[in-house]
Amino acid sequence: MLKWCEYLWSISKDPIIKNPRYPTLNEGIKKRGFTFGDWVPPVGDDRTPNPHIGDDCYSTIYHFISTSLVTKISKILGDEKNYTFYKNRSEDIKKAFANEFITSSGRMAYNDQTSYAMSFANDLVPEDIKEKTKEFFRQSIIDQQYRLGTGFHGTANLLIGLRKAGLEDMIEQLLLQEKLPGWMYQIKQGATSIWERWNAMGEDGSIHDPGMNSFNHYAFGSVCEFIFENIIGIRPDEEFPGFEKIIIEPLILQSLCPITFKHITNKGDLNVEISSTNQKVSFNIDIPSGIKGELRLPKYQNIKINNIDQEKNIMMIDSGTHLINFTI
Repeated sequence: MLKWCEYLWSISKDPIIKNPRYPTLNEGIKKRGFTFGDWVPPVGDDRTPNPHIGDDCYSTIYHFISTSLVTKISKILGDEKNYTFYKNRSEDIKKAFANEFITSSGRMAYNDQTSYAMSFANDLVPEDIKEKTKEFFRQSIIDQQYRLGTGFHGTANLLIGLRKAGLEDMIEQLLLQEKLPGWMYQIKQGATSIWERWNAMGEDGSIHDPGMNSFNHYAFGSVCEFIFENIIGIRPDEEFPGFEKIIIEPLILQSLCPITFKHITNKGDLNVEISSTNQKVSFNIDIPSGIKGELRLPKYQNIKINNIDQEKNIMMIDSGTHLINFTI
């Protein structure tokens, strides 16, 4: 729910969090209770079971996430006392997490994809061991032969964790994995929406236990957030809520092109078309009136906007139609 509040704030003009509900947020993160952990991860072969995150590590990460969100909400509401308290609290959790769950060699306690994904996605890996931890993260993907080893929460963090870790070269292979478990496996089985379980349907068409086996489920479908905000590269700037300003920062995966995308903002339709051939990219964007964009292309070269050469790779662009060309 906190994540939903954060999202609503990013697309609204006015604060959507009112003080009568605010104490509930404060009390909620002080309590401990039952956890499902990283729910329904693939178990792997009986002879070589997949490593899985422990509840202690998982819960500590979510304690940090929740505390960080309340820190942000406290700032929005102008509550300086709680802002200072929760800011310090989240920093303490971050330090304690690293001391408890990340060794000096960079290896995480459970050495599983979810631990690495959630830690990188939420900026919990200390700077001085990031490169070491990054290599363990890479190996956790290789060990599973580029198949997913994550449950509900690990999957939501996996691709953004790889991008933040600087492992963008692995994203395309994971995203397009056709073997079980993987998103493209579902498409090969005829899926038109994303399943609740990786193994909801076997290769022979057999159906998993129908007691909990939705064929249209948000959890592994959370990959869509990464596709929208990272591959297409459109996300609201939380410093300018209500889509007054957007960040445009695509990650071009040529095997996914061409891409057509439309988002209905509160100011009109935002349209994007992406095509790529021989390392050359055409990124056509139509920004509704009243929205400004910050274009970020730090890893690309030979940038042109409406056929005009650009010296910078980070720049502001106004509303309207823009044809952006660059090379990979």
